[in-house]
This record gives sequence, structure tokens and C-alpha cells, in this order.
Amino acid sequence: MIIWGAKTKVVDGGDGGIQQCEVCNARQPFRYGLSYRMRHLYYLLRWSTGKSWFRACQVCGTSFPSGPPVKASAGVDDGKKTASPIPVFDRWGWAMSLAAAALFVVYANWSVNAENARDSELIAAPQVGDRYIVKMEKFMGPANSDNPFKVNYGVVRIAAVDANRVTFDLPKSLWSRASKLSGEIHDEALADGYYEGQTVKTIAALQALDAQRVIDNVER
Repeated sequence: MIIWGAKTKVVDGGDGGIQQCEVCNARQPFRYGLSYRMRHLYYLLRWSTGKSWFRACQVCGTSFPSGPPVKASAGVDDGKKTASPIPVFDRWGWAMSLAAAALFVVYANWSVNAENARDSELIAAPQVGDRYIVKMEKFMGPANSDNPFKVNYGVVRIAAVDANRVTFDLPKSLWSRASKLSGEIHDEALADGYYEGQTVKTIAALQALDAQRVIDNVER
């Protein structure tokens, strides 16, 4: 579902000095204001449209259409460019949100790469007790004869390391999603009763499986 909308906002535009008020028929103190339409997508991607300046008498409250005051526009009456009274997030929310999303993607990619590098290091130097989340069909052959194209995930545990040969305990149960095993690998998979049967792999074979993304996660 797409969430979008718009809202009219009014912000103070600064002191308008003493001006002639057509309603009071006298010179009165004024302030400038700016009305605009804030549009949003999912409340975060924001941008402003329909900007309209006015000046308001501080005695009778009457508002009159106006051009932007010097200080609220890109004026330089004091030699410096002045800021817009529209809140930064309403003006640049779309850019800030896109920048945040881009940073998240960069961080997520870095995090995945760092985790993959760590897993590869653990696979190259296996230790008894290490646990892997793997695609079982690729790791040890068909695990579901009814549907050979279905991917099943399981936690395997290193039972022994003998030179270049690594013996793994095999799980009794499999899952169709690796995410289902994110908790088990730290809990149930620590118990001997979680496993049934064994298989043997060489370290070179494990590294090849890692390169093929057969090994999803490694915990020590």
C-alpha cells in the first residue's frame, strides 16, 4: 500500500516592520508569513510546493498577499544569504531520506561482505563444534526426493577434524528457509540429540561450497 498525502503549513517569515494597514487605516507593526503545501510519500520523502508569501497586521490580524521579504528570500541586505523559513526536513526530506537509504544499503553490503569474509576464515581453519547453516541438497545430495528442485536448509556441526578431513554431524530436521535456523544454530543445534548421521568433507570441498554460496552462515 502506497502512503502519500499533503498538508498546508504556515511558518513565520520574520519581522515586517511598521507598515500601512488598509484595514486599520493606520501604520501598524507587521510580520511576514509563508504558506506552503508539504507533500509526502510514506511521511519521510517530503517536498514543498505552492509557496505563497503574505504579511499580517499584528493589531487587527488581517493578512495581505506579499512578495518575499528581503531576509526571507535570497536577499543580502546584511551581506549574507539568509535561510528559508521552511523547516529543512520539509524542504529536503526527500533527499535526506534517499541519502539515509543509500547509506543503509552501503552499510548492509559492507556488513554482508564482512560476515562472508569471517565465515571463509572459519571454514579454512575448521574446529570441532563449529556449526554451519547449509543448503542440504548441495551439501550432501538430494534431501527431498519428491521435489528435487526444492531447497532445504539445515545446521551441520563439526564432530571431528583430521588433517584435511572434516566430519560433520547431520541434522534430524530441515527447514525451507535459512532464517528459521538463525535461532536454532545458537540453541537447539548445540545439543547432541539434534543430530543423526554423519558425512565427511575435505577443507578444499568446503571452500568450494562456500564459493558456491552453499554455506549460508558459520558460528563458532
